[in-house]
Amino acid sequence: MEPPSKDQSELVVTAAPQYHIAVPPSLPPVASRQALQAQNAELRALVELAAAQIVRDHAQMVLMDLENGSLCQQAFAKEKKRQARFNTTHARHLTAEENIDALARAEWEGRMQVLFREEKETFDARCKALLRLDVLEKLRRKEELRRLQEKVREEKQLAVAQEKAAKADERVRKAEERVQKKTEETADKVKKAEERARKKAEAAAEKQQKAEEKELKKQKLVQKKQAAEEIKAATVAGCKMVQEVDTQLFLLQANATTL
Repeated sequence: MEPPSKDQSELVVTAAPQYHIAVPPSLPPVASRQALQAQNAELRALVELAAAQIVRDHAQMVLMDLENGSLCQQAFAKEKKRQARFNTTHARHLTAEENIDALARAEWEGRMQVLFREEKETFDARCKALLRLDVLEKLRRKEELRRLQEKVREEKQLAVAQEKAAKADERVRKAEERVQKKTEETADKVKKAEERARKKAEAAAEKQQKAEEKELKKQKLVQKKQAAEEIKAATVAGCKMVQEVDTQLFLLQANATTL
């Protein structure tokens, strides 16, 4: 058998059917479980549809090959009358059961050939109707796949929206926790500052009280000292007055003696 030429190989390659399956995009590494399950269901549906489509295409190609062979045979084959074949290995009696079955089968085959030739248009119409039904089924499956993809897309969008909402709620909660913590820290700082101010005020008041007490003690000492000095001065003055009185009495006595 000769290898195919370059033109024939190119024709074979270009004539091969090209299948295109709309595969959904890959999910991110942080996808949720719901998104993974939805994509798994979508991929399973795609595989089932692809398998069914491959079976239909193969059946259609087989039918096309058979139809092309029949057309080629009708166009180029020479008309030959088929000779009737009889099996002479069995009994010679024509009324035997085997002979009757063989004659009936030969008659049935001849009538079926006539039927196929006469009803070719009917069979072709039925074949076209079946092909139309197949096309309608294919369109229905495409529409079902589209609805399924739309549903999966909506579920993905819903899952993404829920995930975004959950993240937003988490951010809000963390922000509220930070604000609450900051408020507590501020309140603690204010409380500590008030405590320090109170202690400082108490220390200042205690220091002022001690200073006042010290000043009061000092004033009392000064007053006592002044009182002691006054008493001493009064005593000295009294002693002087007594001495003066004694001196005057002595002088009076002396004058009295002289007289």
